Amino acid sequence: MVGRWCSEPDKETETQEFLSITPPECGGSTVYFWSTGYSGPGRGYCEFEKIEKTAPDVYLVQAHCKGQSGIEGEWTENLELVSRI
Repeated sequence: MVGRWCSEPDKETETQEFLSITPPECGGSTVYFWSTGYSGPGRGYCEFEKIEKTAPDVYLVQAHCKGQSGIEGEWTENLELVSRI
């Protein structure tokens, strides 16, 4: 899970964001994951609260996020990550 991931807006739905391990060309924004959380343009900084492996290479992630400038406030994000290429 650690590394660069790419948001792919053309695959998103109203309730789900699609992230893939960063291909050479990223059509969306890049999201950076490390051992304690993740961040990216317009996302703020998010710290992992819970990571659950639901299938081979599939993870449900819950994170607590804070805005980068301080005026965005705080929120919870729930992501599903598929780490196969």
